[in-house]
Amino acid sequence: MSVPVQSNRLAFKVTQQLIASIKDGEYKPGERLPSERELAEKMGVSRGPLREALSSLQVANIIITKNGAGTFVNEIVPSKRNAFKALASALSDQSPIDILEVREPIEVKAAFLAAENRTEQDIQDMTSAFEKLKNLILSGKDPKEADMEFHLAVAKATNNTVLEKTMELIFSLMDKDFWETVMENLSVRVYQDEKEIAEYIKIHEDILKAIIDRNKEKAQLLMKLHINQQIESL
Repeated sequence: MSVPVQSNRLAFKVTQQLIASIKDGEYKPGERLPSERELAEKMGVSRGPLREALSSLQVANIIITKNGAGTFVNEIVPSKRNAFKALASALSDQSPIDILEVREPIEVKAAFLAAENRTEQDIQDMTSAFEKLKNLILSGKDPKEADMEFHLAVAKATNNTVLEKTMELIFSLMDKDFWETVMENLSVRVYQDEKEIAEYIKIHEDILKAIIDRNKEKAQLLMKLHINQQIESL
């Protein structure tokens, strides 16, 4: 059953709750949603944040509006992709899945070019960032900043300024509310598990070694694996 929502980010919370209600079968695919007034009363919110939430769900194609008939749950049960898109839309942010899917081909190419073009200074920069993220995660702290530093160091090692600037732009999109929320929730699960920690350190260490060894094929393969693991972790 729905419970009243109390939060400064009401649109986000209402979107989250509606997605959960649809997934739980409270509102079934193809079924007409209650009126805005009924939903607002049931969820304990005003109609303003409710409308924003409904708009976010429409952006993600989780619900559809039929002229003169009302708003209906789409025939498709919300996928992970659509749920992220709706929640991101509620905060006017980008979906983490969308960001990672763009990062994947760019960073795979970056790993290849870095292995081809890296300098001794690049090796020092990448190694420094890797040691920093390793020490942070082993001490139970969030390695996000050092992780970004490592990936940007790889981008710099490509000797391709367009690729480097593209990565800087992508990381600027990650410095937003929804990405922060997702990463905080993910870190509670991932960064406290010894197996996950060991795998996280190893994949970065292996990428670094492949770049240092100028093993271009291995570097790009490992980077592809790393980004895809992040998508799955979400």
